[in-house]
Amino acid sequence: FEPVLDALLEQQPGWAVHGSPEMDVAWEIAGAAGLDLKKAETDQFFPGITGILNQDAADVEALAIRQTPTFFLNGKRLENFNADSLIADVRFAVENS
Repeated sequence: FEPVLDALLEQQPGWAVHGSPEMDVAWEIAGAAGLDLKKAETDQFFPGITGILNQDAADVEALAIRQTPTFFLNGKRLENFNADSLIADVRFAVENS
């Protein structure tokens, strides 16, 4: 899992064009990183996997997620943040929970 994810993220600029991801390129990258493409093609239709994918898609729509990363803290979307403000917000939430 991790080698495939690492390869996809590392090469994301080459396949994740905004609004029109090139999934064929992503699959090639995943295969080159060790993903068994035939098994993945079959596994994508298992009810447990399709259920997770469908829930993820529903969450994206319900939460109006349009970019990654998108951060939520205690159910509230964090907007216009940087690493320091994210750390401070999380620290504050933990200390006040």
